[in-house]
Formats: sequence, structure tokens, C-alpha cells
Amino acid sequence: TGTWLLYEQWLGNVGNIPTHWKAVPDGHMITFTETTYSSTRLPICPNNPSNTGSYSLSTVNNVHFITISLECFDSSSGVFDMEYLYTFEKNDLVLSPTFSCDEGCRYRYKRINI
Repeated sequence: TGTWLLYEQWLGNVGNIPTHWKAVPDGHMITFTETTYSSTRLPICPNNPSNTGSYSLSTVNNVHFITISLECFDSSSGVFDMEYLYTFEKNDLVLSPTFSCDEGCRYRYKRINI
């Protein structure tokens, strides 16, 4: 739980671009409470501009997953799910999408106090 600020993004796996962490100057924040998720990133669902929803955690073969469910009032199911692998590196939260990402995406967040 807590509020986390995106400050680095992993780049690579595209052509001859070397893989490395790159600073994100104006990263968005994500907040997890005991039961809810919210984000300051651009809205994924037009009818949910606050990017609020819920999340659940699971573990399969010692691999940790987080599924973020956003309420999308205009979609047929009413929910948009995103699943990530998550790890902690020192005090940072690292999210890696399980869905298609050609750039070898990984996102590093640091905990902040607001």
C-alpha cells in the first residue's frame, strides 16, 4: 500500500537499442490502499478520468502478479484489467506488464509521502 512515483522506465529489446533504465522526468503517481487503486496518469477509460479501481495480488510458482481493474463505464464488461509482474528492488516497486509490450517494458516506482 502507499503512493508510488514513476521515476524510471526500462528501455530496450527494439532493434539495436541497448537495454537500460531511463529517467522519467514527470512520472505519474499510483496509489494503493487496502482495497483500491488510483493513478494520476492519463485516463485509460474515458468515463473514469480519475483512474480509480481495485486490485488483487496473486502468486504462481513464486512469481508475484498484480491485477489492476479499472471501472470503464462505457465498455461492454464495465471493467478494464491490466496484469503486471511485480517485484521490489531495494525500496522500489517494479512493475512489468504481462500483456504485449515491444519495448521490454518495466517501470520503477519509488514510495513517496503525500
